[in-house]
Amino acid sequence: RYLRSELGCSDTALVTPMIMQDECLGLFVLEPPKGSSFDKNELAFLATLVIQGVMAIENALLLEELTEKERLKRELEIARSIQKSLLPHSMPDIAGLDIHGCCLPAAEVGGDYFDFFRIGTDRTGFVIADVTGKGTSAAFYMAVVKGLMLSISRRILSPITLISELNQLLWDQLDRKIFVTMIYAVINHKTRICTFCRAGHNGLIVKKADKPDVDYLVPKGIGLGLEQGEVFNQTIEEEEIQLKNGDRLLFYTDGAFEALNPAMEDFGENRLIQFFSNLDGSDSASV
Repeated sequence: RYLRSELGCSDTALVTPMIMQDECLGLFVLEPPKGSSFDKNELAFLATLVIQGVMAIENALLLEELTEKERLKRELEIARSIQKSLLPHSMPDIAGLDIHGCCLPAAEVGGDYFDFFRIGTDRTGFVIADVTGKGTSAAFYMAVVKGLMLSISRRILSPITLISELNQLLWDQLDRKIFVTMIYAVINHKTRICTFCRAGHNGLIVKKADKPDVDYLVPKGIGLGLEQGEVFNQTIEEEEIQLKNGDRLLFYTDGAFEALNPAMEDFGENRLIQFFSNLDGSDSASV
């Protein structure tokens, strides 16, 4: 009676809820001719008609959902293709150095990034970074980071100076909920000195050829885009490593040790360090 009153229907009107998976999609309302009412056969027919209507609506909604999923899937495939194109297609060919890098996103796209930059004739820059979050937003900011790195790495030799300027640029451009962790290193081909700094990223693992254990280097530094510059510049540190034949460096993101086995146990950073410590003389690509 309440529904009939709200809808302005007569007492003989048919008011039937349209239920799909315990959810009411709406109401089926049918008013008989004035002065008449529906008999039992007509009510049975109308009940069947309502069921058919609900099924038709359900199929239409499922088709719409499937179409939207296919559209999103195509967009993610395009985004993944674009992101892949932003990563290095080949490794730097530098005498005396064996270099390899790879990125395998857990989802279609993500915020992990690595790159190499030739600086003059005798230096190469190495960067690895991780944008907070996942999906297309992280991939978008990854592209922003790459563009900025391409621009400023050509004119700034010092890693700590470059990182400080990059922080200021990202502070002006990033959403306040987003920040970036990074390690940036420059290797001098002649002196074999690696100078690097770290902005809130995982440490640098170093395996010296003349030492049985690895060094885990974690100079101070907070993430990029977290603070405008004063605290960032006071915090960040720069370190140097004198490289010799047989020394190894491992730059990585947290995805390297957060990988899960079938028992849902993560690989762990300690296992990663142990694995790197036990490496034999194989080349970097086979690792």
